[in-house]
Amino acid sequence: MNVATDVTIDITLLPELEPSNDYNGWVDRQNGISILTQTLAAPIKEVLAGFSPAAFEKQGMLWLEQEHTRWQAGEGLLVHALQMVGDVRFIKWIGAFGNDQRTFVVTGTAPEAMAGEYSEPLRQSILSVRLKSEANYAPQKRFEFRSQGNWQPTALSDLGIAYSLPGQDPTEKQSNPLAIAKRVVEQIPVAEQEHHSQSRIRSFPEVSEVTLEAIRKVSLDDLQGWEIQAVARSGGGEAAVLYQLTLYAESEWYIFQGFCLASVASSILPQLTSLASSFARCSQPA
Repeated sequence: MNVATDVTIDITLLPELEPSNDYNGWVDRQNGISILTQTLAAPIKEVLAGFSPAAFEKQGMLWLEQEHTRWQAGEGLLVHALQMVGDVRFIKWIGAFGNDQRTFVVTGTAPEAMAGEYSEPLRQSILSVRLKSEANYAPQKRFEFRSQGNWQPTALSDLGIAYSLPGQDPTEKQSNPLAIAKRVVEQIPVAEQEHHSQSRIRSFPEVSEVTLEAIRKVSLDDLQGWEIQAVARSGGGEAAVLYQLTLYAESEWYIFQGFCLASVASSILPQLTSLASSFARCSQPA
């Protein structure tokens, strides 16, 4: 195994994994193996209150076993679960630990067909997580939204932030509206940016049958990019609407993605576009 780092943690990884551009974590795309890290602005006790077989079932997961353990950052819980994604069943090891100010959630995933080879190594990776010093792992504020409306941040990482509406936590019900924004350090040539934008929305997680309905070139905060609206099927098979804004700088790009069911799109979609249009880069990381 290799030792890898991000702004927040050190973790011992399987050698097959490499940094992901789609989320904060690492991935082996060929075998469908991944490790995702999240930093939640919530006390560990509050987060663990939502860790139960019933709560996991609402998210389409089967709770197999749990073990109380201690990480360097504090007490926590490690859960072993199964989840169907399309026609494939995956194993998951989900570790949650932290303190009264924040909670760290690290999730390892692999196809159940490969559990014999990868289940225990993923478990050991989750247990190997160590936090860096507070001065080093505080998330850097690279951008902001100047008109958030009722949208509140629910999860933070060094690359992005997730927003949800009060009383509609997407972690409790996947059909609830969700907005995610992040910054990726990667140069995308101008000639490839439209195709790149389309590929991002087509790979929106937990949805299927993505069909683009509208795409237009935009300019915001002295950046050029693309705004896309699409329809899709949610993980529960319901009609859904997707919204995406991608903006490109010389050596980095920014992406904002929004999700809601089609049944509430008339009220939620304008909120998503308003939130995205208030995007602004921070002159200096906070």
